Amino acid sequence: MVRRNTQLAILAFILFVWAYIFLFSKGSENNLDTNERETFDRFGTPRDNQNELDEEGQPHDYQNELDEEGEDEDEDDEEDYSFQYPADKKRKKRYPTVLIIGSQKSGTTSLRQFLKFHPDIVGPERELHYFDKTANGRNYEKYLKKMPKSYSNQITIEKTPNYFTVQKSPGLVLEYQKFLVVELKLILIVRDPIRRSISHAFHSKAHGRTELKNLTTEILAEKSKYIYSSLFGQHFERWLKYFRRDQFLVLDGEKFAKENPTSALKEVENFLGIKHAFKEEDFGFNDDKGFYCYNPTKFCFPSNRGHAAYPQQLTPAAKTILKGIFEKDLETFWRLAGVNYNWTLGADV
Repeated sequence: MVRRNTQLAILAFILFVWAYIFLFSKGSENNLDTNERETFDRFGTPRDNQNELDEEGQPHDYQNELDEEGEDEDEDDEEDYSFQYPADKKRKKRYPTVLIIGSQKSGTTSLRQFLKFHPDIVGPERELHYFDKTANGRNYEKYLKKMPKSYSNQITIEKTPNYFTVQKSPGLVLEYQKFLVVELKLILIVRDPIRRSISHAFHSKAHGRTELKNLTTEILAEKSKYIYSSLFGQHFERWLKYFRRDQFLVLDGEKFAKENPTSALKEVENFLGIKHAFKEEDFGFNDDKGFYCYNPTKFCFPSNRGHAAYPQQLTPAAKTILKGIFEKDLETFWRLAGVNYNWTLGADV
């Protein structure tokens, strides 16, 4: 009798443990926080991503670093944005498979800032300067530690516009691609090279890198970094020695800065193969700030980011010299990139 009671007690304990495990596992499936649930409720399941690595255990230090200048919709697609859990229900740090490589002062920060509102996309807030300063082919784990956590079906994007102009960067990025064993996608946004050069000069002044006593003299100086960084044809030709053209998305920074950004954001969505989450009505132009704002989150750039009226202007002779330099280089860029934005160089500056 005692033996039978013991057997029944053991059986009851096993059934209790089984029921507890079953109930606990069901509850954990609903363990997304409210914000995460709202995001997935609105937009549905993002595209599956590759190249994941276990989390390194160090939380990402998010900082807002707004240091760049910004800026025909398709008909809305009938897509199913109903709720669905991500494939593995877990977040961890993952390597970027998309890089915004430049160009500096062409709208890269605006582009990144808007893209971070897409539920399929995550990425560090800061420019990491990994492939222009840190990378050596052996310390990719340091790069990984700087990434935010993501689900396996989200894409991690990193943005550092200096990559486009630093000569060693494409080779270092190629080594990284070999390490991942996956083809990277590279986003390049460019603007009128004269306007970009002027913006770069005032950006340098704002950060204490130059006094900028004379805009014309500084931009036309020998070995001018402003002119060098605006030679899109020269830099793109170097990148194409390492990567195929179809790995690049090229965007018009002039159009992005002046028009509703939905068109450019949809180009990115198509390039990355993700759902169309942005609609034209999501953006409204703020006359006081001079920028487009993202209405669903009430996000808008601070008004001190732009230079609607520069305190100095290039001389007419300087503009003529720069047009001669950049028109020749742009011929190369248009041919290699397969686009032509027909800018009127130096207009309104």
